[in-house]
Amino acid sequence: KAVKSFQDIIVELHTIPTFPVMGFVKEVIEKIGYVDYLAQSYEGDSEERLENIEELVNAASEYDASNPDGLLQSFLEEVSLIADIDKWDDAADTVTLMTLHAAKGLEFPVVFIAGLEEGLLPHSQSKDSDDDVEEERRLCYVGITRAQKDLFLVHTRYRAKFGQRSACVPSRFLSEIPVDFVEEIDKTIYNAYADKLRTEPTAGYRDSADEDDYQYDAWGDDYDELPVFQIDEPQESVELVSGDIVKHEIFGRGRVVKIAPSSDTVHVDFNRVGIKKLALEYANLEKVEGSCR
Repeated sequence: KAVKSFQDIIVELHTIPTFPVMGFVKEVIEKIGYVDYLAQSYEGDSEERLENIEELVNAASEYDASNPDGLLQSFLEEVSLIADIDKWDDAADTVTLMTLHAAKGLEFPVVFIAGLEEGLLPHSQSKDSDDDVEEERRLCYVGITRAQKDLFLVHTRYRAKFGQRSACVPSRFLSEIPVDFVEEIDKTIYNAYADKLRTEPTAGYRDSADEDDYQYDAWGDDYDELPVFQIDEPQESVELVSGDIVKHEIFGRGRVVKIAPSSDTVHVDFNRVGIKKLALEYANLEKVEGSCR
């Protein structure tokens, strides 16, 4: 029976167009019930695994935008990265990609740490606990001290989530580094690319905060003056009340259990992943009929 079910899924997937790739990836995730599987099999760390799925969808969206005639096989070749540190050869003349945890005990002449943004490092799940933030700070320190000669700390002004672009705020850990130890890289090349993005918007992305509002001089005291970013054109939210059944493109069906008008947030008890707190304007929830099961 299990083999027959698997066969049926494969046959059905063969009937689905593989481009755009993002649409196909979402179909595969839904057809095989992978979100349900993660929620049931990894209760303790399903959040992190679900975030990996979100990033896969983001990668597919970016691939579609930059490869109008792209093939599914080419996308899979791009994302198939083998990250087995046990096979790492320190004598090989190659770039090594690894997590901060995996880097413990290793050293490199040159180190790049990417994603130094609020919500990533420190992680959004750590922001409400001083102890968790401190643990994230120690993890950042581990990464910094892997560098023997040169260290590049990188953050982005925009990041894709669920295939949509939103503005980012630099990590608080950057502001803790004395400005005398920081050399800010010339932004000329980036600014030219940013101008191109403004005149030629990428398919699948929405505009975010005005880039001219983003200002800071290296890192230090000016970090505290960073503006709070808002999305310029939020999606029109649906009118919801407690008890409504809704559908989310990643989390699936759920029941509204609480609405906080003052903060424009909604708490939804999803059948697959439990209760999630979402921003009404950006959650893109669809009200549906029937049960949440």
